[in-house]
Parts: sequence; structure tokens; C-alpha cells
Amino acid sequence: MMTFPKLMLWVVMSCMLVACSESDQVPQNKVDLNKITSKIRGYVMHTKIVATKHKQPEWVQAIATGYVEADGKKLPQKVEHLSSHGKCSFTAPAASDYIGHVYFETAEQETSIHFYSDESLIKSAKNFVYVYKKRGANEAKKSIDRPRSMKIADVFVTEKSKPVYLVLSSSGNVIWNIHKADGVKISRIALIGYRNGGIVNVDPTTPIEALHNDSLKRCNIKPARTPRPNWALVKRAESSSNIAEALEKNERQANTYFNWLIDQFGEQVADDIVETNIANHALIGDLPAQLDQRIAYNKIEGKIVRISSSDTMLVAKKKAAREEYKSRVIALATEMAGGDLTILKPSN
Repeated sequence: MMTFPKLMLWVVMSCMLVACSESDQVPQNKVDLNKITSKIRGYVMHTKIVATKHKQPEWVQAIATGYVEADGKKLPQKVEHLSSHGKCSFTAPAASDYIGHVYFETAEQETSIHFYSDESLIKSAKNFVYVYKKRGANEAKKSIDRPRSMKIADVFVTEKSKPVYLVLSSSGNVIWNIHKADGVKISRIALIGYRNGGIVNVDPTTPIEALHNDSLKRCNIKPARTPRPNWALVKRAESSSNIAEALEKNERQANTYFNWLIDQFGEQVADDIVETNIANHALIGDLPAQLDQRIAYNKIEGKIVRISSSDTMLVAKKKAAREEYKSRVIALATEMAGGDLTILKPSN
């Protein structure tokens, strides 16, 4: 494998021979893990920093060309519902499969896909009525919260020695954006998440099994990561018995979750994991050996996104999504008021 200094020299020389845009040039400095922020449950790797199973992060420019950070301003072609497969187990991998497991608590990249639950809509409408009675219509409108947005995490797959069975775990609301190198075969994908989960840029013939939200809870499964020394939670537990108890609970949940994962996918799902607290990119496999072997980045714009969720989805830019949600809250509040909001006069 090419070492980092040699790779950097080769990149610079190659960019003199082929067309390299400024955004595709690999930074000269190596990603310094010591400068990456570590929060309650570990590292926060911002955009352009790729998490790997080797624990040494890499620059996205060393893996992909044409990367542009998702900012929620571009729309997918459409969003389709991805049904939970209704079981508490997954199809076992074939003996020849390579298990590529990524576990991010959540990601940072914004999408134009927003969501809300029936419960949150009802709660917002009730609060609107309450504020309207107390302080009037203008204050009631200001009190309306906004729908949350799905985040997007990239998975770059370069493993070619075997068919890759992707296992994608998250505790947040994540859409996994898949990018394959030439010659990569993805045999199957398992999506596991305590909240909403989605997938984009996958061959429609690739089998996908999803277990999210209420379906996961009915199986009594809660994703949890094994505590690491870099976690702030681990450091704080040394001086607080309450935090120490929380840490022990986290560890028990992680043990339960990973024992279940091993039952489903085998030992490799725990051994070859790419995991961290918050990140936006993961690498399954090795760095491309040459510059022209990098993966062309797949955007979400104009693509079909499949999401496993029981929530209502709004596909729009942030401002438009907020206005649409606001109109739905007011419509429900009006219904609660018997069809006439003007009767909700502020109390004296």
C-alpha cells in the first residue's frame, strides 16, 4: 500500500498531468486525530474527513472526485417509503461476503427532506392554541417549531476482494449515500436505526432490509456503541458516580446490541467496524491506489431516496418546509378550536 507522503507527492505530480479541480486536490497535511473534537460519545468528524476502520481518518479528496457538501438546497427526484421487513433478524451473509459495518450516531450534512410525527403535530397544535389564548395570534405563530431534517452520510466502498454486505447502523435520522468504486459488488444492505433511516444511490436490484423506529423497539433492540477512552463520558465518569452509572448502562446496551449483531452477521460485524459519534463519510476498503481510481461522487439531487419511517415527510427547501408545517399546525389548531380561531381571544 502507498504511504501517505508518497501518495501526496504522487497526487501533486498527477494533478499536473490530468484535470484536477481545486476542490479535488488532496490536502498536503494528514488528518490529525488529536485535533478532532471529542464530545460525550466520541469524535465529531466534520465534512471532508472520512472515518475508516483503521481509526486513522482520511480526506474525502483522496477517495472521491466532485464532492460537494450537502446543504439542503437541492431536491431529490422523489422520496419512496422503504418498508421495515417486519422481522427481528436479518438475512445471514453468505460465506463469501465481506461485512462492511458503519455506525454513526448521526451526521451533519443537511438534506431537503424534513419530517414530523403525528404526535409532534398534535403537540404543536395544542401549544398554538394555548399561546393564542394567552398572547394572541402573532405570538402563537411564532411559537410553532419547525420540522426536523434528515442528515446524509456517505459510504465509499472500495473493497473488491469479496461481495460486500453493508450493515449501516445509526441512532439518528440518517440517509446513507452509497458510492462504489469500479469492480465493487454490494450483495445486500441492512439498515438499522433507532429513528428514521434511508438509502440513496443504490442499484435497485440490491436487496435491502430495514429495521427502524417502532419495528426496532418491538424487537427490544437499541443501537449503542461501546465506550472508548476518547469519550468525554468516560473521562467524566472518573469523578461522578451518576455519570459512571450512565456509562455502565451504555456499556450494557452496547454489549446487548453487538451480541445481537454478531448473531445476525458474524464476528466481522464487530471487528471491522467504522464507527464514531458524528461523521459524514465512511470508507469500506482501502484508499484508491491511484488518483484516477477515485470514486465519482454521487449527489442526492434528482435521485430516488428510499426512507424507512412512520413519520410524515416533507420534500422542500428549509423555508418552504417550515411554512408548510406551520400551515398544517394552524389547520389542526383551527379544527381543535371548532373551526374558528378568533374565539381564542387572549385572556385578560
